[in-house]
Amino acid sequence: MMDPIAGSIAGNSGDSGCSSNNSQPEAAPADDICQVCTDKSTGYHYGTPSCNGCKTFFRRTIMKKQTFVCQYDGNCVIDKSVRCACRHCRFKKCLAVGMNREAIQQNRDPIGYTKRTRRYPPIKSAQAIPSTSLGFVEDSASNSNSLGDENSPESIAEDMLMQELMDVEKNLKVVRSSQIPIQKSLVDIVLQPSIFFDQEFLRKQMEAPSHNVEVLRRANQTDFHYWHERDWVIMIEWAKTIKVASTLQTWALTPSSFPMVLTSTGVLRLIDQLVSKEKSSRC
Repeated sequence: MMDPIAGSIAGNSGDSGCSSNNSQPEAAPADDICQVCTDKSTGYHYGTPSCNGCKTFFRRTIMKKQTFVCQYDGNCVIDKSVRCACRHCRFKKCLAVGMNREAIQQNRDPIGYTKRTRRYPPIKSAQAIPSTSLGFVEDSASNSNSLGDENSPESIAEDMLMQELMDVEKNLKVVRSSQIPIQKSLVDIVLQPSIFFDQEFLRKQMEAPSHNVEVLRRANQTDFHYWHERDWVIMIEWAKTIKVASTLQTWALTPSSFPMVLTSTGVLRLIDQLVSKEKSSRC
């Protein structure tokens, strides 16, 4: 399968044929912007204009009495590109912009939409909910709700996991289209935490020029080598956000054994789903 970008590499974003407009776009009203992450607001939630993601995060943090610890200095930048990177700073910002914990009604659905029929069986374990690193933390109230209830720990865990996976995929697309090279040795790729949990790295990728797919040309051997290497690095970094990869024994994570470890744990099957022919009609 030939990658749609690999098959049609283009110059940087500065080569785009789009004409520039000297007039500045009108700023969006404050009510239209989530005051926590600057994403599009879906209305006032708990007293503050916010998006569904921040609304849900704030409610679940209060409902489950969760506490988080910042790995840095407690001043992480929170915006829509990296809002899941630090839960401590995200919750602190929710409070800072005026979200009111007293406005949360304990008996209402935590995600604000009507109950739906599940297309697959609910999660059987009722003892854990995902953490930021797609791992798990204990839930003391796990047996308080039924399996079919949208308020149940299983439903909450499932929705949180799906939100985190979607955020990682959004960041993945940004990193892949950025022109900044990912310069890491094989040892670093194997042993270091995933780049998708690195706030500063993601910010630099977002601010960098992007590959321009509007101007097409025939790909050469250098292009194929570039995208082959870049995609493999990104796919491995993506796989490291999944629990099965993050819990592998340190002794197993060596450059020589990593391919075998990926194969034996099934991670390669997950990697294969990242870029597949079903995801693009141009492949």
